[in-house]
Amino acid sequence: STANLNRVVLKTIAEECGPLLGLKIERQYVKRRLSGFVFTFARETPPVIDARPVEARKTDGDGKGHWTSVAGYGEV
Repeated sequence: STANLNRVVLKTIAEECGPLLGLKIERQYVKRRLSGFVFTFARETPPVIDARPVEARKTDGDGKGHWTSVAGYGEV
């Protein structure tokens, strides 16, 4: 029944994910009858990164490869 769905599923989801994701659950009705749910999440804001492109470098031929800096991920 709808009461069990609200108590067991939707309430638990709203408590756990609501504050983290900005989750809002809306119920949709058609002629006073529940027809579905709409889940709305807050938009994720990407981290601020340095947008300068990283110049490609050749390896020195030792076969070990090289480390390069990738914007947002540090050294990889």
